[in-house]
Amino acid sequence: MEVAKYIGLFLLKNQACYIHGLGNLELKRKPATFNGDTLQAGTYEVLLTASGSIDDNLANFIATNELISISKASNALREFSEQSKADLEAGKDVLIPAIGRFSVLDGKMKFITDKHMQYAPPPIPAMRSSRRMEEEMAIPHTHHHEAPKREYSAQPQYSNVPRPKKGGILSQLNWGRILLALFLLGVLGVGAVYTFRYMKNRKGASNNATIQAPETDTAVAPAPADSAALKVDSTAVDTTGTIEMVDGKLHYQVIIDNFTTRKKADKKAKLMRSYGHEADVIAEDSFNFDVVMPVIALPADTAHIMDSMRRYYNPAGVYIY
Repeated sequence: MEVAKYIGLFLLKNQACYIHGLGNLELKRKPATFNGDTLQAGTYEVLLTASGSIDDNLANFIATNELISISKASNALREFSEQSKADLEAGKDVLIPAIGRFSVLDGKMKFITDKHMQYAPPPIPAMRSSRRMEEEMAIPHTHHHEAPKREYSAQPQYSNVPRPKKGGILSQLNWGRILLALFLLGVLGVGAVYTFRYMKNRKGASNNATIQAPETDTAVAPAPADSAALKVDSTAVDTTGTIEMVDGKLHYQVIIDNFTTRKKADKKAKLMRSYGHEADVIAEDSFNFDVVMPVIALPADTAHIMDSMRRYYNPAGVYIY
């Protein structure tokens, strides 16, 4: 492993290199000199000092380039330092390729820079700080240093003015959004009319059921003093109302839905019959058609049956006809 070569490369890269046991090498620039006739350019020399920053940068540099561990590179540096001190004590010089050599003069260790060492510092980026020269070249010089005059045209310039598109305002309208808005308004109008008619018919059916409720109560609520009289009254038939009591059970019809046309009511009744239920259509007038189902139940089960039919057939409400 050529440790001396890596010392020279590390010195040129970082301008300083500490070698344990030998000292610290620093790359310094000597200023240019003038002897009255000629100007000598500045040169670089390597100075040896006894103190420096102790670190593992040189060992890390050698390990990176040789692809070895840092500990192995440190051992190589230590061996190089011990061998160099032994050679210097024996009167020999320790050469650093292309940089110089270690030598002992007058009992002191010094570093002699190679006369042929060539070192070019890294370039310094130049930034343009002024455009004065370019501006002076762009403006021609006159006798009175007059500024160039700008010519103005009498005609106004409209090159940057946006021109209206052809076709007028109607061509710029978004007809797709306009048609969509009109369609939504139409749907809302139809929905409002249907809702109004449905609520009106539902209110009429509710009023009819409310009016017939007193007749139902009078027919269902006989309270005889003895059981014999109750048995006789239970066979009586209420011919004045829509609710009849036969053998202690109520016979009545329940309105499960209401329609404004006969065709829709028949369709609903047909659908109920297809499910195995008895259903019929009763026309109240020319605009109200009720779909009814017959019910036979005990008086105590009336409320329960109405709740069940409302849940299964029409959550909006069912009524006794």
